[in-house]
Amino acid sequence: MCVQLQAKDLLEQPIWRTAELIKQSKRHVAAPDGYVSSFIDFIELHGGEIVTAASSCRVTSGFTDWRHLGQMGVDFGWGNPVTVLPLSTRRLLGSDEPCFFLPHSSVGEGKGDGGFKVLVLLSEAAMPGFKIEIDKFCSQEFGQL
Repeated sequence: MCVQLQAKDLLEQPIWRTAELIKQSKRHVAAPDGYVSSFIDFIELHGGEIVTAASSCRVTSGFTDWRHLGQMGVDFGWGNPVTVLPLSTRRLLGSDEPCFFLPHSSVGEGKGDGGFKVLVLLSEAAMPGFKIEIDKFCSQEFGQL
C-alpha cells in the first residue's frame, strides 16, 4: 500500500483528499489481483535484491500503523508485552526514514489510556530541522509531547 505525493501537494491539498488517496490504495491492496499478489510474484522473481519504495527519489519516507495489530494482547505465559517496537528498522518499508505509529506502553502512568507512540527514524542531517518543527508543535496549545 503506497500513496506517493510531493510534500508540497501534501501540505496544500485538503486532508480529506490525502485520506481518500490512502483509502483507494488500501482497496487496491485488498483486490484479488492487487498489490499483495503482485508483490509476492515480484519477490519470488527478485527475492535477493534490495527493494525500495521509490528508487528515483532522493529520500523516501514510509509510514506504518501498528496500533491495531493486537501485539499488546499477546501472552507468552508471563503476561502481555510491556511495549512493542520493530526489531530492525534498516530499510524497513523500503524507506530511508520510516515512521511507526505504535501502541501505548503499559509501563507507568496512563496504562490503557488510548495513547500511542510515534517512532521516527531520520538521518542525522534531518535532525536539526525536525527538532525545530517539534519545538514549534510543543509551544502551541496542543500541550507537551
